[in-house]
Amino acid sequence: MTPAQSRLKDQLCAALVGILRRKKVHIPEAGLPVWEAFLTLTQTRRHHANGPEPISLTEIEAYTRVFAPLDRHHVWMLLAMDLVWLEWASKPKEKREPTVPLTAEMFDFAFGG
Repeated sequence: MTPAQSRLKDQLCAALVGILRRKKVHIPEAGLPVWEAFLTLTQTRRHHANGPEPISLTEIEAYTRVFAPLDRHHVWMLLAMDLVWLEWASKPKEKREPTVPLTAEMFDFAFGG
């Protein structure tokens, strides 16, 4: 991953943290394809008694066939965002900051829509 790609990954992860904390955030235009992929893939996430599972590489591969091709660095960004989300989801609810589900509406909220 190039330094610019790494910086974009960090910006996307920070935006996700902001959204989970109900803050208005700016999502870099260069990261929109990854952001949209994350929103779609999050909805495919499987859950079990111990909580949510990570987004699988199989689901990412299927996404690239159905919706849009992703480069390798995009996949690394998705996986980093997924770790942020999983860390948040693994906290007991009473220790989480107030939040709302990550939905298309939250995507609109992030852009002031």
